[in-house]
Order: sequence, then C-alpha cells, then structure tokens
Amino acid sequence: MMLTVLLSPATAVLGDDDGYYMVITYGAGSYEIGDTVDVTVHVFDKAAYTDTIDNVTLEVGDLNREIDLTMGAVGKWQGSFEILEDDVAESFGGSYISLSATGLVDETFVEMAFSYITMASTAAEMKFLAINSVMDPPSVYMEPGETKTVTWRITYDGSLVEPTSFELWLYDGESETEVDPSRESVGVYSYDYTMPSGPRSSAVYLDFSAEYVDGTDTVDGDNQVDLYMNFLHVWAKKVAVSATTASFDLYVSNMTGGPVEAAGINLDYTYYDDEYDYIQKTATGTTDADGKASVDLSYNDLGDLEENVDIEGKVTGQGFEQRLVYTLQVRIVDDSEPDEPDEIGFDVIPTKEMFGFDKDVNLPSTAYFDGAAHGSGTIYWYAHTLNAVVNKGSTQSGVQGDFSVDFRTPSKGETDPDSIMTHYETPIDDGGTDTFYEDTEYGLISSMSGPDFFPDNPWDALEMFRDPDVKVSHNKLEKSKDVPVTVQYSGASDDWQCMIILGNDPKPSNMALVPTWTYWTESLAEGLYGDVGDLDGNRWQASVFVPDNLPNKDFFIAAFIVNQNELMANIFSLSLTDYKDWVKTNYVASINIGESGSSGGEGGDSILDTLMDTLILGIPLLYWIFIIIILAIVGVAIARIARRKGAAKAIGEPKLEPSEGPQFEQGYGAAQMPMPVETYDQMQPVPGQAEHPQPVAEPAYAPPPAAEPAYAPPIPEPETAYTPPAAPQPEVGAPAPAPGVAGAAMAGYAAQQQVEAPPPQPEYQAPVAPPPAPAPVEQPPMAPPQAGVPQPPQPAYEPPAQAAAPEVPPPAPAPMAPPPAAVPPPAVAAPAPAADPSATMTIRCQKCQTTLTIPRKRPIKVTCPNCGASGVMR
Repeated sequence: MMLTVLLSPATAVLGDDDGYYMVITYGAGSYEIGDTVDVTVHVFDKAAYTDTIDNVTLEVGDLNREIDLTMGAVGKWQGSFEILEDDVAESFGGSYISLSATGLVDETFVEMAFSYITMASTAAEMKFLAINSVMDPPSVYMEPGETKTVTWRITYDGSLVEPTSFELWLYDGESETEVDPSRESVGVYSYDYTMPSGPRSSAVYLDFSAEYVDGTDTVDGDNQVDLYMNFLHVWAKKVAVSATTASFDLYVSNMTGGPVEAAGINLDYTYYDDEYDYIQKTATGTTDADGKASVDLSYNDLGDLEENVDIEGKVTGQGFEQRLVYTLQVRIVDDSEPDEPDEIGFDVIPTKEMFGFDKDVNLPSTAYFDGAAHGSGTIYWYAHTLNAVVNKGSTQSGVQGDFSVDFRTPSKGETDPDSIMTHYETPIDDGGTDTFYEDTEYGLISSMSGPDFFPDNPWDALEMFRDPDVKVSHNKLEKSKDVPVTVQYSGASDDWQCMIILGNDPKPSNMALVPTWTYWTESLAEGLYGDVGDLDGNRWQASVFVPDNLPNKDFFIAAFIVNQNELMANIFSLSLTDYKDWVKTNYVASINIGESGSSGGEGGDSILDTLMDTLILGIPLLYWIFIIIILAIVGVAIARIARRKGAAKAIGEPKLEPSEGPQFEQGYGAAQMPMPVETYDQMQPVPGQAEHPQPVAEPAYAPPPAAEPAYAPPIPEPETAYTPPAAPQPEVGAPAPAPGVAGAAMAGYAAQQQVEAPPPQPEYQAPVAPPPAPAPVEQPPMAPPQAGVPQPPQPAYEPPAQAAAPEVPPPAPAPMAPPPAAVPPPAVAAPAPAADPSATMTIRCQKCQTTLTIPRKRPIKVTCPNCGASGVMR
C-alpha cells in the first residue's frame, strides 16, 4: 500500500501584515509515474475564501515544473498534471514529489503553501533481505533428547539468494555459541538441534543473520527461532493486583495434565524504587492436592514512574525443575512532559494529537505569545488534511488563552493512519498596525487512535487487529488432551507466521492490564500459552492443552498472523501503512469444556459446508437439524391441539366412562344402553352459562302469580304412552336379557318431553319431572331452616309447575311394561343448606336434554338421573 504524508515547514514565528493563508489539496489515492493528479489551491483571508489574490502558481518537483491553475469558485484555484519521472525525487525508504504554490497581488508575493506526495514502496518494490524459518517438527516445544531441524530461507527482491555472509548463534540461557548451519541449496540453510535430557526445563534461541550485497547496495536481515523444553504447566490465577501488592493462586500440573501435589514454588521478583535502586524480594509456596499454591507479592516502594514488577523463579515437583517468568504490569504511568510554549512568537498547544476516522472532534487548545498566555485574542483557524479542508473559522481566546476548534475527520481511505493539520493565525497590534502571526500543529488520524493505539493487554491486541477473513476453528475442548486448532486465511504464504494461543478470562474485554489467568511457564509469548502453526496450503495447524486443574469454562482460542516481509518493508521504508495489512487476528471466545467452535472466515468452509460434511449415522448434520425443526413444529402443533382439547373438556366435554351401577348378566350395562362407544360431546354446558359466575345477591323467594305459572306442560295424548326403544337383539338361540335397573328406570317415565333449558341462573333448579295431570295445584311451603344452625345464603327456590299429588313412594322396579297413567312426584322436603352458587354450574344432558346442577370441581363424574348416561368432566 502506498502512503501519502505531508511535510511542512516549522512553526512560523515571524509576522506579516495580512491574514492570508493557502492550502494545497489533491485527490485521495495512491500515485505512480504516469498518473494524473488533480490539485486545488485554497486561498483564505481571515478564515474566509477570497478572490483578492490576483494569481496563484503551482510548481511540481525539484525542477519546479509550472502547472497552470484557474480559479473556479471563489478562492479555489484548480489544475491537474501528469506525474513525470523527472518530478520524482528519491529519499531513504521511498520517493516523493514536492508541491509549492505562490499567491501574488500586483505581481507581489503575499503567501506560499507547500505539500508533498510521497510514493512509498510496497513490500514487493522494496529490496531488502527477508529470512524466514521453518521447523520440523513444527512446534516450538520439544521433548527431552528430541532433535528438531530448523531451516532458513533467504530471499532478496522475492528470489532466493546466496548471502554474502551469515552467522548462526545459539543461546541456551547460560551461554552463547556460534554454530555452523548446513547449506541445503542456494539461499537455504538448516541446523539440527538436540534438546538435553533434563530434568531442568530449557529455553534455546537460534539467531540466524545474513548480509547480501547487490551492486552498490548492502542489505541485511535476521531471524530468531525459540525452542522450549518444559516439564510442568504453571497457570496463575489473579486474585488481586494493585499498585502496591498482588496475590495469585498458582496451579501446577504435569505434561499429562494431572495436578502436582507438594511442588515447591520459589519466586524472585524485582523492581525499581523512586531512587532507582534495584529492589529484590522473594515469595514461596507449596501446592496442595489440587496443585494449587497461593503467593503474595509486596512492592509498596515501587517508583512513581515505574510500571512493572519482574517475576522469575522455579517450581520443583515430581523430580523436575520448571523455570517461570512473568512481567507483572501494575499500572500505566503517563510520564510525558507537558508542552512548553515557545518563548518567541505565537504558539498554540492542543490537548490531543490523535483522532479517529469519521469523528466529530472538539479540540481544546491554549494560545501563547512570547511564552505568555495570549488572552482575549482573535484567532483564525483552519483544519485540513492532504486531500481536503475539513473546517475553518474564527474564535476569541479566554483570559488564559484557552479556546477550542471543531471539525469532523474524514472517513477512512487507503491511508491509515493519515495526517491532519490545524493552522492558527492571530493579529497582534504593533504600533497601530495589525501584524499576523501563525502556527501549525500536526495530528494523526487512525483507526487505532485513542487509548487503544498501543494495546494494553492481549485482548486489546486481538480486538485491534481482528479480521473476519481469518477463520479460527477448534475441535471439542477437552482436558488433558491435545486439542487440534486450525487457522485459515486465503492470503496465507511462507511470508506469514501464525501463533495460536489459549487463554481464560470470564470477561476478557475487561481484563485490564493483567488477565484473570496467565501462563508463567516459559513459552513463546510471555504470559501466554501458545505455539506456532504449521502451514499447509492456506491453513495453519497447532494444538492446545488444558490441564485438569483449570476451570471448565470461559476459555478463548486466538490466532495472530504476521506478514514478516510487510513488517520489514514498513520498518525499512519508514512509511505508515495500515497495520492491519500485515497483522491480523481472530478468536473464538467463551468456550466451555466439551465444546467445539469457530469464528470468522470467508475463504474457508462455510457453516453450511460444515453442517453438510458432518455426518451422524451417515446423514449430514444439516438434515438432522431440519428433522429436529420439523419434529419441533409438529410437537408444538400437537401441544396446541391438546391444550384446546383440554380447555374444551374443562368446560364440559366429558369422556364417558362405564357406570358403577349393576350390570346385566348378559348384554349391556346401565351406562351402555344405548350409548355411543366413542368419546364425543355427551354433556355440554347450558348455552350462556358463564365459566366462573360470581355470586349475586338474590331477593327472597316470591311465588309467581297463579295466572302465570312458571311452566305449563302440554297434555299428553293417551295413545302415545312411552314405548322404550328396542334393545339390540341377541343372536338366534341366545337367552333374552334379564330385566334390570335400566328397564325399571325407563318404565318410571310415562311421557318424556323435550324441555327448553331455562336461562342461566346460579340458584338450584329442581329436576323437571313429567306431570301427571294438566291442572296445577298449590305447592306446599318449604320447611323452615333448623333453629340454631347457621345457614348460608339460600338461593330462591322455583318449584316445578305441575299438579300436586299425594305423597306416595316411587314405584318399585318392574319389567319393561307400560307405565301407569301418572307417577306422583316425591314430597318436597326442606332443602339442605345450599353451596355457594359460584361453586356450581348448570349443564344439560345431551342425550335426554335434562338440566343438571353440578359442582365445579374437576374431575367429576356425572350421571344423568333421567336416562342414566354418565361421563367424567375434566
């Protein structure tokens, strides 16, 4: 990526007698020889566009090639030019084109502006020596006595070259030794290293450096490979960390994941005090059956400008000695000195210099003149980038020289970070004439601006460089097992290196300076457990390991990939390209033991591919998901139907059950004559009956006038006396059914009539019996309630409209024969204390239409006293 930067003269301290200011801008983008550049020179007078300047000229390159400009809108002089080879000048790390504009009034110079187009070289264009390494086996971790082959490849301008000179040094923590690598081919060297057998852990560093001469240019490069032999895993859980003390629980396990009991921990921690004296202290501990030991560190005399406490030590257990190392950062110290104003001229000191893209910015500043606060002064200001004037204006400074300006930063383009300039002018009375003094301040616009420009912890770095094109996936996370991790990136090549790490934090985004869990065993990255990935095509592979005494949740697995060549190109060219072009990360967070997962990735398998590739009983997992969804939908539908059925039954759709009455010796029982054998609406509530009627106070009973009887049944015709329906006929030769209760019940009703249901009422309704005679008679009065016995509210009683008759007992059961002409009703006795009407409801037998009042409790078995039909209401 090419980057354009602005190089401007130093702060101006001399004054002039006008308020002119000019800015050169050009179109955003990268430029090469032969490209056309559109240029605008903006001309201002006291922060307003002006046409009082007669002419503006533009010169390009060191040869000062003049470009014609014409004024379009007021104060905007525009033109274009093609970049010629002679326009380009060389500098260390790249090439540039100088731009200068001059404003004239009456052929007299009044203002100038400068800018530069920097055409930085890309990694491919930069010629530097790149040295990449490959390990076989790929892991940085080694077993005792294991031999690992490290191979280095030396390239220049993209091709393997034979270095003019090279050397390989081996550092083992105690000594450094120069060793001889083997030459495999042009630009390819290897070295076989054998790890000692122990029992102490070991860290070895192989540093390969080379130099190459290309004509008159000499370039060099180097590459370091780290190798580790560890015997114990040591994870530290943060209990508390402050600027004066820290507490940790250390968890020790062996290489198979089992906790190590009775392991001795010896820590040496060091720091500097305010006198810059080197303070050394120790802390010790012994692990319990879970491999856990608690240690406390005290550093209350840590220097005010110090941030870190260095921890080194060892753990001895199970016959091994494991080295520990960790740098504890306890705070961030802002040791920057406040800017001091210039002692001569006009100077503005802003409160910040870094901004984000596409942000509204309010920039507080302080104005000084000759080193003192420039209070109550008029300040004309401008904010602009290489490609646009983002705002301008005028303001008054406060008594202490304080003021602020507002502007909006541009959206992110090809250049990240980008530069921004704020220019200030102020008129100073000089013997009755205003002399204008000016100052220019420089800032940086970046997607990584603010407090996160430099990451404070691993999680900040992960978030800063996270790229969805990087896919991280892992198998099921299990304890005491090597869990494979794959990192995929479509742009992967030998130029990229990948590190895969495992961490644990319940709230990683809030881990502050010290994560909840850190890895103190010596490793590839201090404080982190990780390994380098083995590149195969566009994928890296490595594995992670979780000991038994770590938590069961809140893990994260992350990948850092770095393009070594791009990194070197940016260092050598001193250009500021987008960091995210050569540093990329992604991660899977909130992982629990027993879970697999992935994050990111557009160049690899999609989730659909994964679901189709995963087979269960030979069927793709995607199909199983469809099956489960369909079953779930069907289950929901069935459940809804069941709820509707249940609701209907609760209202009054009983499922009929056999009566408890005596059965025929042969044939049908009482409830089976004649009854449907399937469940259906045998009994239903009376229309209009409320499901839960509230009790209503009723007036005392008053019999209706005799002229308006409550009920006048029709006179039955004698020839239509009731004839019961024929029972099902038995097979020929079968004995006839014996008379039973059902036959006697039917014989007791001579003229069964259809009765219209009364309107819904909570009071008791006596069953309507068939009348024996057409003439109504006066009903005997009800017996008074029993003295001394509390009675609940009595519902009004409405007697049936029928003729009175002498009290006679009901007829005895008889064979199926025509009933007598009349059946006298039973005597009306004093009713029993009535229940709360809200606890009852009225229903109608669907078979014979007899109305019944029943309790509301569920379930309840109901038997019609008229036809004998029964059922259970649920």
